[in-house]
Amino acid sequence: MRILAETDGVLLREVYAEPDGTLSIRLHQPSRDAILAHTARVRAEKPLRDLSFGRKVADIPVLDRVRLRTTHPELDAPDHDTRRRAWAAFLASPAAAPFKV
Repeated sequence: MRILAETDGVLLREVYAEPDGTLSIRLHQPSRDAILAHTARVRAEKPLRDLSFGRKVADIPVLDRVRLRTTHPELDAPDHDTRRRAWAAFLASPAAAPFKV
């Protein structure tokens, strides 16, 4: 049974009372589909011509970024070189395809 729902405009947090008496928190990002659809449109319509430093290479929704912390913890490594190599490897992998611009 849902007992609380709140949003900050980006994430929807819901607290549920489970039948066994525990509480669970579920996060939803209602805009995720819109973000991925926009990214796909940009990728299809505007071929990348600007290869300068600081160009946008991916648009990752918040909840997907949180999930990536568990599946790819090296993306948040404190060491810059480790983090840079991890991001390069991730962006070259098929898992990054929906997020790439």
